[in-house]
Amino acid sequence: MKADRRGWIREPFHQIIAFSLAIICWGFAEYIHVNSFLVVFVCGLLIKQGYDSTGDKMVKYSSEKMFDFSEAWGQILSFAVFFIFGVIVFTEMKGWGTPAIWLYAILSLTLVSMLPVAISLIGTHLKPTSILFLGWFGPRGLASIVLGLIFIGQYVIPGKPIIEAVVTATVFLSIFAHGITSAPGVKYYSRFVKKLSPDAPELKETVERPVRRL
Repeated sequence: MKADRRGWIREPFHQIIAFSLAIICWGFAEYIHVNSFLVVFVCGLLIKQGYDSTGDKMVKYSSEKMFDFSEAWGQILSFAVFFIFGVIVFTEMKGWGTPAIWLYAILSLTLVSMLPVAISLIGTHLKPTSILFLGWFGPRGLASIVLGLIFIGQYVIPGKPIIEAVVTATVFLSIFAHGITSAPGVKYYSRFVKKLSPDAPELKETVERPVRRL
């Protein structure tokens, strides 16, 4: 942020900082042979906490410009991941069309993913429609791709082809199921929220939980 104070960096280049830091953390994690996903996540967590806790307006301004990266370029990167997944899904993965795998994929997108969301929302007093909406559109395919690739790529485990097939079928089904229902689902939920009373929990502002420093 010192470069920003002295006018050495133009505003558009703030968006490159977050991506560059992630690449540096990833390279460092690979060099010391630790989980790169966790290292990048913890780095982002600490950086965001440091910016939020400071009273320097310039630092906060710079951090906001830096994290604008996630809104645009992050979406582009997610599209790239899905594109690559589409290229390999029919050429590399074998045996992912059995009834048992598809049944598990359906359960993963419904009961397995939606039930924990509903449990985590106990006490929020949200309407069942809101809980159903969050449970359906919350956990989606991109996380399965990333976490699945990390787990499969770094560890030698028995039953690896089956795990690959399950992840593939689940993400494949998620792309179509969530993609088809996203537009009508958002429209329906928007109409539902408009009918709520002003004091409904759905209309209250969210409060970001601070990260506890050790």
